[in-house]
Amino acid sequence: MDGVAGQRRDAWCLETWRAASNTRNSRERAMRHVDLLLARSDIGSLDEFARLFFEIVGIESFQERQSDHYVEGRYFTGAKDAMTYTVMLADDEDHADLPYWVQVSSGGQGISASEVADALASRCVREHRLSAARIEDFGRVNEKRFDYSSSS
Repeated sequence: MDGVAGQRRDAWCLETWRAASNTRNSRERAMRHVDLLLARSDIGSLDEFARLFFEIVGIESFQERQSDHYVEGRYFTGAKDAMTYTVMLADDEDHADLPYWVQVSSGGQGISASEVADALASRCVREHRLSAARIEDFGRVNEKRFDYSSSS
């Protein structure tokens, strides 16, 4: 879907997620990490995306790390305000339109990873022309995708 119809669908998806989340307040408060998938058409590599993402978040110093558990054997990580951001390739056929995976994790000091991730994804879409979706239960059979739109 394109245009207004697509924006309405995206807004509906996000509102549906928010409504479902409100019924699980205790689970939301306990949430320690949130999975976001993102993309922008002019970004062609994980390195480019990581630089852009950490610039958006306001993290000047981030690290590239090696691990066989990640696509290409590497990922990037950085922290700010009791939040840790891990940036990696998603390599997920179900979400091929959003190749970059960001895990937003809370340090547990009363800061909700859910609220931070929601505000961050909305800002990425509105101010930086990224496509973004929150994936609940990422990688599981029952995972759910909630797309952000520029009107959310």
